Amino acid sequence: MLTVGLAQDADDFAFEVYQVYKPLSISRTAVMEADSLSDLNEFYKPQWVKRYVGVEITAVVAGEERSAFAKSDVLSSAQKEIMLNADNQSDIKVRVEYWPDNQLSENKIRQMGFDFMINPDTDASYDGGKDALNQFLVDKAISRLDREVFGGQILGTFNFTISPTGEVIDIEMTDSCEDAETDQLFLDALCAMEVWSPAQYRNGETVAQHYVLTVGNTKSCKMNLLNIRQGQK
Repeated sequence: MLTVGLAQDADDFAFEVYQVYKPLSISRTAVMEADSLSDLNEFYKPQWVKRYVGVEITAVVAGEERSAFAKSDVLSSAQKEIMLNADNQSDIKVRVEYWPDNQLSENKIRQMGFDFMINPDTDASYDGGKDALNQFLVDKAISRLDREVFGGQILGTFNFTISPTGEVIDIEMTDSCEDAETDQLFLDALCAMEVWSPAQYRNGETVAQHYVLTVGNTKSCKMNLLNIRQGQK
């Protein structure tokens, strides 16, 4: 995960570059260390289950669909093998059949599930690392700001993608700084950014990876809508 930034002063103004994640995706290390379904998905609710009928995990491995079963939410070695060898950027499907833990007189077998993917083994990186990226943004944009633009709860967000060949593409202002000149300053800075080292899986395949530059009040409620993470495994 890449997170860079530079706090400016006590008024909560800062700029940060965050990786944007898919709604449910985890690292290969997290899968290797996982013991149960809750380790794969923090929102999984084992307390809903009185008794398991079965848990099926399905993934595409080398172009072919493979499945493995277990009788509880504890992951089997076969299930972990399938997950760890799933084709890059493919969905891993978890399906659970269970007797619910409730007081209904006519209880029935229920089903629930979720899909997730394994993130690239190496994230995209800017030449020189986070310090160099910070300095680039300071030189190209931050040092040229009219700070009076950033009053109150203003938070500008600018999404971009690092392509499989490292180019900065799909640059888009997703939340305005409420000043056209300031918005254009950040768009121009991102357009001027040099090629990155792209995200890569362990087999050497490079893939696109998505990022967002945030500028302004980091306590804005908009931060909760960006699909970013801090302290992610």
